[in-house]
Amino acid sequence: KVGVALLWAVHRLHPDRLVWKDPVLDRLVAPPRLKKMLLAGADPVAAMLDVARRRLPAEVDLREAWAERLPYGDAEFDVVVSCSMLHYVREPHAALREMHRVLKPGGRLMLTDWCDDYLACRLCDLYLRLFDRAHYRMYGQERCRQLLAEAGFEQAGLDRFKINWLWGLMTTVGRRRR
Repeated sequence: KVGVALLWAVHRLHPDRLVWKDPVLDRLVAPPRLKKMLLAGADPVAAMLDVARRRLPAEVDLREAWAERLPYGDAEFDVVVSCSMLHYVREPHAALREMHRVLKPGGRLMLTDWCDDYLACRLCDLYLRLFDRAHYRMYGQERCRQLLAEAGFEQAGLDRFKINWLWGLMTTVGRRRR
């Protein structure tokens, strides 16, 4: 199973945003390969899974689950994609260890999230911590590197980029050791 639909979308819509080159991911995001892949997804909110079911093909394996307790077997995936969810996770170490667990040796994690290295993101983080119970915290580039290393990932790349003058994201690729 390979979760790469998001990778393909980013690659097709914003190829300039993928500043690091990864030959395995480059092969995986090629459109003809997507038709041959088994895709899976997990979300703790049933309503979000309902939206996904309406938008995705029926063969996509969608399950209700928290990132800290993924309902998949050990070494089941070649790629895990996490997009704009780490700032909601109360136990980031546990979630990243779970992502590491479900990856095959040599498998990749692609994680994109808001980056508190940008002033507007730091201010938003403070506001959301006070007024949004779902929000936990944002991380900067160095803390993200540290979290991935502590979960056992080798860092294949980490990049920050501005969405506009106010907002920024970071994307990292970590690899499970063979």
